[in-house]
Amino acid sequence: MVENRLSGEKSPYLVQHARNPVAWYPWGEEAFKRSKEENKPIFLSIGYSTCHWCHVMEKESFEDHEVAEILNKIFVCIKVDREERPDIDKFYMEVSQTLTGGGGWPLNLILLPDKRPVFATTYLPKRSRKGVMGLIELAESVGELWNSDRKQMIDQAEKIIDHLKEIQSSKGVKIDYDKVISTAFNQLKSNYDGTNGGIGIRPKFPTAHNYAFLLRYYLLTKDKSALQMVEKTLTNMRLGGIFDQVGLGFHRYSTDPSWVIPHFEKMLYDQAMLLISYAEAYRITKSVFYKSVCEEIISFMNRDLLSPEGLYYTALDADSEGQEGKFYTFTYNEIESVLGKDAEDFCAFYECEKQGNFVDEITGRRNGRNILHINPDSYSPQKDGVLPENIDRMRKKLHGFRSSRISPGRDQKILTDINALVIWGLLEYHKGTGNEQALATARRIAEFIVENSLSSEGSLRHSYLEGYTTSGFLDDYAFFGYSLLLLYEATLNVRYLDYADKIANYAIKHFSDGRGFFYTDDRTEEVVLRRKEGSDMAVPSGNSVMAMLLIRLGYIKDDIKMLEIAESIFDQFSAQLESSPMFFTQMLCAMTMLEDRSSTVEIRGRWSDNSISEIKRILDGVFLPYHFIKRTDGVENGEILVCDIGKCNANLRTVDDLSRYISTENARNSGALLR
Repeated sequence: MVENRLSGEKSPYLVQHARNPVAWYPWGEEAFKRSKEENKPIFLSIGYSTCHWCHVMEKESFEDHEVAEILNKIFVCIKVDREERPDIDKFYMEVSQTLTGGGGWPLNLILLPDKRPVFATTYLPKRSRKGVMGLIELAESVGELWNSDRKQMIDQAEKIIDHLKEIQSSKGVKIDYDKVISTAFNQLKSNYDGTNGGIGIRPKFPTAHNYAFLLRYYLLTKDKSALQMVEKTLTNMRLGGIFDQVGLGFHRYSTDPSWVIPHFEKMLYDQAMLLISYAEAYRITKSVFYKSVCEEIISFMNRDLLSPEGLYYTALDADSEGQEGKFYTFTYNEIESVLGKDAEDFCAFYECEKQGNFVDEITGRRNGRNILHINPDSYSPQKDGVLPENIDRMRKKLHGFRSSRISPGRDQKILTDINALVIWGLLEYHKGTGNEQALATARRIAEFIVENSLSSEGSLRHSYLEGYTTSGFLDDYAFFGYSLLLLYEATLNVRYLDYADKIANYAIKHFSDGRGFFYTDDRTEEVVLRRKEGSDMAVPSGNSVMAMLLIRLGYIKDDIKMLEIAESIFDQFSAQLESSPMFFTQMLCAMTMLEDRSSTVEIRGRWSDNSISEIKRILDGVFLPYHFIKRTDGVENGEILVCDIGKCNANLRTVDDLSRYISTENARNSGALLR
């Protein structure tokens, strides 16, 4: 067997493939040198350790000696963990979307020895079936083309790269802000599933930045349909099978329109983003239901993803014992054996069936197992509460039974950008509830990253697994910098403001060319092209959140330069914002910060700690997405100064003055109150 070079890697995904007969290399100079020396194209496969279809392709093809022999003969084969090297993944995913109109994992590509892409696809079976090309047939056809008409492959690579260069070099257009915001809402509304909630029909992803935009659109326009879209979606997701009804937390996405049948991997980034969504929904509606979902998400993360360092691991696998969803689903007989006479009521509540309700995505057949979910037509959590007490008691009993099963694998990487999103979510929850444990956890995560990842010059590291590896990417800087600003506003500890400022300035120096931000810094090896990413995918783009960081920092520090650099981001992506704004909803949230009555609430002078706490309680008691808080000491007489885009419109002397101001029509019109 040809030596597989993944055994010495730290990435759980790469280690999973270390015993494959495919002669995998990690991404690096050794692989590309061999490709050039032996005059072979490259087969690049990108995935992650908890991905179901990655497991399927490994079992069908990469563990198969026939496939391995063909791949090793024709290609130099490279494996990449998309979470460890998101720069590689993002570039080649854009290639896939350019060539095929879509993407996903595993992402498989054919490259020239100089890394330029020729062909991209996602999952492939071993051999062709049902009109889908098989991996063996693809490999053999590429090998034949490489030997007979290599120029065709080189020409294809040149066309792809020229197209990507053209997209990035597109000139800015003047944005009609009101039109872009309105168009984004109308695009979302036209794609909204009025029956089940969510955008699109199937598959359905929990795209939390869409809900953030819709809440702000409601705030700006008072269009109740925007709020209703969010409420229906958040409610139905919590009731659906995409939510783990027994063990809590959200699965990756739903394969059906009704949120019932999920892909079962659980990603930390989904928990973090949805924590933000439910916390914001709670702050607007004051519905205890949304607050309880926040608590469920936090409970799941603390039980199943918390590391000894006090940060959170990346993900839980979709599969266990070689089967997708086996850990999370139940036969009717299993439920009956655990719950006895209570099983009938439990199964009626969670829509379980004796023959099972889990329909296989490929075969369309029932497999005898049940995915627990609640019918939104028969149960209203807004009216009835999240769970009846007797049902919750049974749920906990079934969870005890499930805990004895072989658990899905856990990816124990700790990622700076995703843990920063957790900080963001915890602080939104803290704002709405005053929960001090959430604040303490956010501080703990931030302090670890500052101590272990942040350098004295402001650079960050990306991935931690028995020590930090990989230089930071734009998302690390944007997400962590923004979370530090939120932490500063929550604590008024100037250290967090200083850290955020240092991180932002490092990013400006090393990631920006004056018109938006590259995903990698100027010290990192380029994949093929140094790219700027603007559209929001599973998580917001780094440029979207960097704009939010710079705007918030600019207002708090009275730094016009920061605001101008944020505007350069909008200019870089203006053409796409004009044509397809629904794919830039987090960036539009940033744009509303700049355009719609953003104001700074400055706490000046010698206030007691109790008074400071009361001031923050008043400000946090309403949804203030466009207001920024800072504290200024050294002023002899205490006051609260409220400035609206640099122009003072209130000068308040007491806490009662602030309370009255917040409830005035002036504050309501400037976005301080929603209702």
